[in-house]
Formats: sequence, C-alpha cells, structure tokens
Amino acid sequence: GLREQRYIDLARIEALDQQLGEEQKRVGEKTLVFLLTDKAFQPYQAALAACATAIAAAATTGRLDEQGKGLEQTAHALDLLNDLVANLPGGDATSRTAILEQISAVYAETNRLRAEVRNRRKQLATTELASEFGAQFRLLGQSVESALERVDTPEQCDDALTRLLAQLEELEGRFGEQEQFAADLDEKRESIY
Repeated sequence: GLREQRYIDLARIEALDQQLGEEQKRVGEKTLVFLLTDKAFQPYQAALAACATAIAAAATTGRLDEQGKGLEQTAHALDLLNDLVANLPGGDATSRTAILEQISAVYAETNRLRAEVRNRRKQLATTELASEFGAQFRLLGQSVESALERVDTPEQCDDALTRLLAQLEELEGRFGEQEQFAADLDEKRESIY
C-alpha cells in the first residue's frame, strides 16, 4: 500500500520489504528449531499435569469449572500455535511433522482432561444436588413441625397449609425432575395434608 503513495521512496520501501522478509525467515527458522526441542512443550505438559492433579482433588463443581477454563485457554493457545506453525516460512516436512505430532499429543491430553472434568462434574453435581435437596427437605419438615405447634384455629391451619404447599411446590420445581427425589416429595405432600 505504501508504494501507491505520492512522493514515496520506492527504493527504500523495496529495501525495507526485503529486510522484513529476511527477518521473518530468520525468526521462523529459529522458532521451528525451538519447537523441536524438548523444552518447547514442557510448559503445556506441566500445566496439564497440574490440572490433572487439581481435577482429582476438586471437591466442588466450582473448582472443576476453574480447571475447565484453564483447559479452554490451553486449547486456544494450541490453536494459535498450530496456526503459527502452518504459516512459518522455512523448515522441512520432517521437522514440521514432528512439531505437529507434539501439538497433537498435547491436544489429546487436553481433550482427555476435558472429558474427565465433564465426568467428574456430573458426579459432583449429583452429590451437591442430593446434599442441597436433603437440607431443603429437612427444612421443610421443620417448617411443618413448627406450623403444627403454632396453629390454633382452622384459618391459621389453612394459612399454614398454603404456605407449606408453596414451599413444597418450590422444591418440586427445583428437584421434581430427579427420580430419586420425586417419591420423597409426594410422600411429604401427603404428610403435609
């Protein structure tokens, strides 16, 4: 685009363009040489090993979500690295193949850990959901006991029944789709009546 401008020094532009091309080739070759070394992918491997340990130790879905975000960043970085290798000037097919195989190995480990996060998240979510349901269900039971102690008239009984059924419906809305909770909720409805 600079060549189209008036009064531009075309000879200087050509010299800069040639110099830039040579510098890109030099940097590209150095990058390929570096990517062929063992330490080029060590940061990825160390991060993935730390992530695997953190996934195994995670006790909540929130902790797993943090690891999932880290894996997404790793995958994005690998996408960029893959594009970089594809566009680098220089290098032979053998060296590019070796680099791409290393990238592929890191991708494979990243994808394995992603699947592990998904599976572990399902397990933890089920446990967390059961704990939350248990706490909410016990609270509803205490509310029923409290209402029985407080009501003295049929009107108070109707008000308490309405309030308790509203709480039960809220629980059904949150947990009713889970088969393991549906029977408990039905039984509690009968108990409240």
